[in-house]
Amino acid sequence: MYGIIGLDEPLEMNGGELVKSYQLALLPVDSRPCCAVFPARIAQTAGVSLLTPPQGAYRDFMAEADIPALTAWLREAAGQADALVFSSDMLAYGGLATSARCLIGTEEALERLEVIRELKREHPALKIYAASSLQRTSTAIFNHGDVALYNDFALYSELCDKLDRYHRPEDARQLKEVTDRLPAEDLQGYLRTRQRGLAVNRRMVEWAAEGLLEFVILGQNDTGVYSLARREQRELMRLISDKRVQSRCILYPGCDEMEQVLVMRALLRQRGVKPRVFVRYSSVLGPTIVSELEDIPVGENVRSQIYALGGVNVDSPEAADILLLINTAAAPRESLSFFGGRSDAWEKRSPSPEHNLWDFVSAMGYYLDTGRRVAVADLAFPNGCDIDLIRLMEETIDLTRLAAFSGWNTAGNALGTALAHAAARFLAETGDERTLEQETVHREFLLERFADDYLYQDVVRPAVNARLEQEGTSVVNLGRRYPEVEGWVVEQMEPLCRDFYQRHFYGRQLDGAFSRYRIGELSALRVNLPWSRTFEAAVACRLTAVE
Repeated sequence: MYGIIGLDEPLEMNGGELVKSYQLALLPVDSRPCCAVFPARIAQTAGVSLLTPPQGAYRDFMAEADIPALTAWLREAAGQADALVFSSDMLAYGGLATSARCLIGTEEALERLEVIRELKREHPALKIYAASSLQRTSTAIFNHGDVALYNDFALYSELCDKLDRYHRPEDARQLKEVTDRLPAEDLQGYLRTRQRGLAVNRRMVEWAAEGLLEFVILGQNDTGVYSLARREQRELMRLISDKRVQSRCILYPGCDEMEQVLVMRALLRQRGVKPRVFVRYSSVLGPTIVSELEDIPVGENVRSQIYALGGVNVDSPEAADILLLINTAAAPRESLSFFGGRSDAWEKRSPSPEHNLWDFVSAMGYYLDTGRRVAVADLAFPNGCDIDLIRLMEETIDLTRLAAFSGWNTAGNALGTALAHAAARFLAETGDERTLEQETVHREFLLERFADDYLYQDVVRPAVNARLEQEGTSVVNLGRRYPEVEGWVVEQMEPLCRDFYQRHFYGRQLDGAFSRYRIGELSALRVNLPWSRTFEAAVACRLTAVE
């Protein structure tokens, strides 16, 4: 069975057994599809079924999860698993959203993590991988009225870092102004949560030094070039160096994709392979662009995530197992609204002389035609795809032949999904027991990505948000209107998904040993809003394969 978080009934797998000899357990950061479902889909593509917590342990996104239930599940899963990927934010705070709230103190957060030490002591052969986030530049948003406070905290964080670095009187003056605007209690809570988060991240590094953890990703949640997070990063990087664990701890922009990357790192290590990745950009400026909500150039993030995955960056397509094609902005942009609506969809279009999508997609087609394994990461815009890129791909590319596609949320998020999915495809295609099940799961996940990252984020969500904003309803907390708005989304998404499937998936021939099969019916399709907001949707589909 494969359950979609937030759906009433799980959908049956297409038939065929997944590999059971290697057991991998996952404790995700929360119940959102990107954290709880994407890793499972990616693992299934590689032929592995994940052990995951019961859905009942997750609660509303504004409340912490059932920590005692999750701890009990961890103890049970550790006895069955060969490896464990866990989120320190889930275990310490009850989820990513609650990690930005001062609900518990540092001592209690660290105490909750001690179960990991117990598991390693009781199961010394268990390989444990940790995903741990650095708090975002600002704070979490739970209501539309929080947006002004969010912006003030972001400015406060930016000015603190600038004052640390440059000691300019103008920064000091502005910092005092924004500090005076912030409620004193909220500011104290914000600073306490940052210190608590730093303590938890330090513990992860220390545990790596002790040999308790195999590998640690410290993912920098939504940030900027200037922020308090930069100060915390510098401290953690010094600690990693002092503890001599630079090969087993890495820090980079991203958060929600960390479990996907670590799941594939564990599977690649189990197989004993290191995929070689060649990277090509849509613009010569691509690797130098600093994307919205990140603090380093895209090119550095790419190199970091390839390493975290367990791969190696190579200099030519001939030497590569995976060709990673990355679409970026052609030039830096001012930060776009991350939580509001984006009703003017043309913002996600990128025609410009510096952005040569013709050459980019032409190369994509050439690589596919010559039998190469091609993954596409669309990083040009946060929260959705570059419409011009998608239209050109629809016109010229057989989308079902891609090894991966991703264009959701931040650049780091989309990048991690594309890399992990492509690595899973690499394992499937180079393994001894590749199954028809893996072939269909792979294409289901591809269809889900286009449906979610493009159709929902670029088409449906802007329209829904514009309607809600016109009616005075918050898009970040739907409240009593949650079922009604979810109904709008389903009503719009289902025909769009079926049309996209009919045009780009139905009847397409599978490849390799399965070339006698074609993609058959879209036997099941479900769409829902996993949380009481429009920020993300869950899309689940089932495809058949017919001879």
